[in-house]
Amino acid sequence: MASKDLEAVFSYAQSQNISINKQEFTFQVETHPDYPSILAYSDALSFFNIENIVFKAEQNQLDILPDTFLTLINKPIETNSPTLEPVFVIVEKKNDCIYVDNILISETDFF
Repeated sequence: MASKDLEAVFSYAQSQNISINKQEFTFQVETHPDYPSILAYSDALSFFNIENIVFKAEQNQLDILPDTFLTLINKPIETNSPTLEPVFVIVEKKNDCIYVDNILISETDFF
């Protein structure tokens, strides 16, 4: 996880009208003993009293997720690469469609 992940968190926070001190948040994440794990990000959000939960969602749980949320998915490190890396993305559910970073994807591809 890298600066792209921090930017995804900041972008999500802004979209939800959540104020985060970027410098302090970055410090909290990068100095966390479990950095670069998702726990570092979750604990940093908790440090700012921002409600968050980490769990692995199954396809049949899509309905219980909020309309907009931040999630960690595996994406190719470059176009057509078989090597995947975990990255944070913003997911929006609109009109029975799923958008990941504003790109429409199928529910099957999401899970």
